[in-house]
Amino acid sequence: MDYRLAFLPIIGSLIGWLTNWIAIKLIFKPYNPYHIPLLKIKIQGLLPKRKLELARSIGAVIENELLPTEELLQRIEKMQLQEKIEKTLMEITEKRLVEKLRFLPMGLKQGVIGFIFDLIKKELDRYLNTFLLNIQEQVVKESNLGQIVEERIKRFEIERLEDLVLKIVSKELKHIEILGGVLGFLIGIVQALILIYF
Repeated sequence: MDYRLAFLPIIGSLIGWLTNWIAIKLIFKPYNPYHIPLLKIKIQGLLPKRKLELARSIGAVIENELLPTEELLQRIEKMQLQEKIEKTLMEITEKRLVEKLRFLPMGLKQGVIGFIFDLIKKELDRYLNTFLLNIQEQVVKESNLGQIVEERIKRFEIERLEDLVLKIVSKELKHIEILGGVLGFLIGIVQALILIYF
């Protein structure tokens, strides 16, 4: 048996690992287009080359799929803003009235505060509800989460964008590199077997 055949799996493993490592690096680099003079080929990392398209796509996915405006409005409604605003305003009003009406006798002060509270509560119910509905309409009309996300991604330096992507998928990319080595090793074994038996 030729011992050189034993090197086929090792060489295959190195080639598999190296090609996947290079492929992963080419996702990000080179940042700027690099021209290969004799071949008249321009190469650039996938992420830098398609940054604007990627920003647009991510923005659209977030706006249409992950956080649509209707769901945002439902979340706002669940927050029970009207009740919270009313409670806060009533607490502030009570505190201010107690301060301003301290010169009145207790019974009269309580009567005046109760009357003012009833009046404010009626007005708040009517106007605050309308106010919050107007805000919701404005959110629907003017919120453009997709565009906000798109603009943010466009402003990122490509190195920062690379860091963000690597934070999310670095473990998976490492697995791809290793898998390339394993597949290369297996292909090397198959090649050695073919050479031995054929």
